[in-house]
Parts: sequence; structure tokens; C-alpha cells
Amino acid sequence: LNPQPKQNHHQTPLPFEIALVRKLESKTASVRQAFLLLDVDGDGRISPTDIRTVLHNELGLDITKEQEATLFSRAASLSSRQNGKENHATTTTTAKTTTSANKG
Repeated sequence: LNPQPKQNHHQTPLPFEIALVRKLESKTASVRQAFLLLDVDGDGRISPTDIRTVLHNELGLDITKEQEATLFSRAASLSSRQNGKENHATTTTTAKTTTSANKG
């Protein structure tokens, strides 16, 4: 019989494993930086107002509340299609924003 070799759980990582971890860490850092840029008020969510503020501060673009609601609604729609289902929090925020935009 050929006994199974003992598995050493403390093996030195292989070069491809190191490269994979570094790449994932880099991508995660990039996504986090983008999120932090967009989450202007630091509440852990990207709101329509956050988007509007970034467009103004970073790109010099001023949009109306109606345009803000449209952009956020379209982004939420794209996100829900990519996820295969509606995101309740995003849908609720979009509905509130749309209602607010229609009031003033």
C-alpha cells in the first residue's frame, strides 16, 4: 500500500499563490478607494447626494435634483440586473430620491 503523504498546512506559498493574493489585494484597494471617493458623507453608502457632490467637486459638473435621481435610478437598475435581483436598500433610496426630486 502507498500511504498518503502527510499534508503540511504550513507550507511555503507557491509563487502563483503570492501573485494571486497581491493582485486581489490591489484590486480590493482600488475598489475601496473608489468607494471612499464616492461615499462623500462617510456613512457607508453611496447616495444620490454623494454622486451629485462628487460630480461637482471632482468633475466640475452641476446637475439638477431630477438629473441626480435619474442617474441614481439608472445605476440602481444596472446594479440589480448584474446581481440578478433588486437591492431593496437601493430601490428604497431611489424611490425616496425620486419623490424628493419631484417635490422641489
